[in-house]
Amino acid sequence: MREVYVRAVGVNPDSQTPVILLQEEDGSGILPIGVGHAEAQAIMVALKDIELPRPISYDLMKKVMNSFDASPEKVIVNDLKDGTFYARFIVRHGDEQLTFDARPSDSIAMALRTDTPIYIADEVAHRALVRKEIVQEDENVTEEVKEEREQFRDFVDDVFENVEIDEEIDSEGEEEL
Repeated sequence: MREVYVRAVGVNPDSQTPVILLQEEDGSGILPIGVGHAEAQAIMVALKDIELPRPISYDLMKKVMNSFDASPEKVIVNDLKDGTFYARFIVRHGDEQLTFDARPSDSIAMALRTDTPIYIADEVAHRALVRKEIVQEDENVTEEVKEEREQFRDFVDDVFENVEIDEEIDSEGEEEL
C-alpha cells in the first residue's frame, strides 16, 4: 500500500467532470479519480475547512461514528474494474475492525473530515498511478510517446488551472462548482 493525499480537486476540461488528484507522499505519482459534482463539493468543503450552516451526510456519519465510539483507521483505494475505482473504509470499534465497501469519493470525503490516512493498493498503483517521470522530457522516446506525454501534461495543467473552484458560499451553504 502507498499513502497518498488529496493534491487537488479540479475539473476535466473535456468532460467537465470533477477529478480528485491523489498524490503519493513522496510526490512521485498522481492518481486521478473522476467523481460526481456533489462529492467534489463535499471534498472541497472538507479541504477548505468550511463550516456549513447545516450538516451534510458526511458530517452526520462522523457524528454517528463518534457516538458509537467508532474511529476510522484508514481508507484504501483497493481496486479498479472497468474504469471504476473501488475503496474500503476501515473503522475500529473496540477490538473489532470493520471494513466497508465504498466509493473512493465518499471514503475520501470522510477521511478528510476525520484525519484518516488514505492509501492506494499496490495493484491499483501499478495499473493507474501516473508517474512523474512519465510526463518528464526524454529525448529517447518516439514521437507518439512524446505526443501522449504532452497531452497528459496539458490535461494535468488544465485540471490544476480549474482547481480554483468558486469558493463563495451561497445562502444555502452550498459551494458552487
